Amino acid sequence: MTAKELINHLKTLPPETRIAVKGYEDGFDYAKTLKEFKIIKRANTAWYYGDLEEVDADSKHFDEIVWVLQ
Repeated sequence: MTAKELINHLKTLPPETRIAVKGYEDGFDYAKTLKEFKIIKRANTAWYYGDLEEVDADSKHFDEIVWVLQ
């Protein structure tokens, strides 16, 4: 999803709409922060790992910068 796609969808919601993220094991939590991460595409393809992996903020070797709701 791109920022443009997200913005277009958010414009359709009432401003008071709460935003949630998936919980650690199950269920959902209200989103509390929006944080920037440098990421690489994960080499480990096991189904239980995410597609992306965080690298150190000062790293010069990364695939892209993404924003994550937490």
